[in-house]
Amino acid sequence: MPQPVLDYDSSAHHVSAAVWLRLAKRSIPYVAAMLVLYVGTYICLSVSGRYIPSEIGPGADGKMHAKWYYWAPAGIFTGFRLHPSLLYFYAPLWTADRAYWHCDGYSFMTGRYPTSKPVNRAEWTEWYGR
Repeated sequence: MPQPVLDYDSSAHHVSAAVWLRLAKRSIPYVAAMLVLYVGTYICLSVSGRYIPSEIGPGADGKMHAKWYYWAPAGIFTGFRLHPSLLYFYAPLWTADRAYWHCDGYSFMTGRYPTSKPVNRAEWTEWYGR
């Protein structure tokens, strides 16, 4: 029995540009709703966030102190435990949040967060690598 010839270059499977354009126009409201939901949930987490110690080390008095703090929205860090899946999911928003709204330097400027500042050259080298 002879085998039928397969035609892989059939125009029946070709999707026109008009179909793609119509599909793109239909998906815009859904993409916009997902974007609003994504940003909105991060804002809700950020409202309940706090500064947490980024690195803890010995201070000038020999006791352990927080060297600096960074912003942590609620849920991404519980205590000092990181939830990496949430961090990776919200990484673009978290990065923008720390760069523009909750800057790491804010914790030093307000004086609300106790920190240990390097006193001598050895501590500066240990902290900042200079």
